[in-house]
Amino acid sequence: MMQVFDIFTSNPVDPGVKKSAGDQLAMMLRDPHLHALFKEKGGVEEISGIIQTAVEEADNKAKFAAHVPACVAMMKYLLHHDYSLRHTLAKDNNLYNTLLRVALLHQEEATVKADISHIMVLLLFDEVAKFDIGAGEADAPGTRFSLPAQVVQRYRLPFKPSVHHSSSPNTLSLPDPEGDVLLTSGPKSMMRVAWNLAWQGGLEQMLDSFRTRLFQE
Repeated sequence: MMQVFDIFTSNPVDPGVKKSAGDQLAMMLRDPHLHALFKEKGGVEEISGIIQTAVEEADNKAKFAAHVPACVAMMKYLLHHDYSLRHTLAKDNNLYNTLLRVALLHQEEATVKADISHIMVLLLFDEVAKFDIGAGEADAPGTRFSLPAQVVQRYRLPFKPSVHHSSSPNTLSLPDPEGDVLLTSGPKSMMRVAWNLAWQGGLEQMLDSFRTRLFQE
């Protein structure tokens, strides 16, 4: 992979050769085992720079436009498997603007639009996403990305992620309608406090009663 990466990052290099190297890197990065080496060599900064230059600098649009599809694909694979990188880029407002401009400039290319949509899902739902790590997979480079069931059901997503929280973890179970509510822990404790307040004649009197010999013993 490093030979291809060196060709892709070399300057000057024949545009056709550079484009071919980018396409090959995008194919290679489907394997998450290669992500660490790619990031270690500054690959994330390289592809981010190419994407930004292609959409923000008018003089370089034609020069870098051919490399954008491969760079977007590489970013998709990296973000899908690297939660720390995703957490970092999810806070980059400029990246959202850049990705939207890429989608508009390449709206005739279905693959680019699909990859941009995939990246947007990863970034926008970063706070509610989860990475499942199975037994013995703590060091695996490709943990399983998943979203809450409510998100998957509510939105039309460009890919089908794993699902967690089929029901909200904040849902409270209702008491048995046929049972005595006063026997449950919450209402029972509230009733004890209310009864003692009424018996003692107020909160201060109840607190004073705790200092009597009966409570001290």
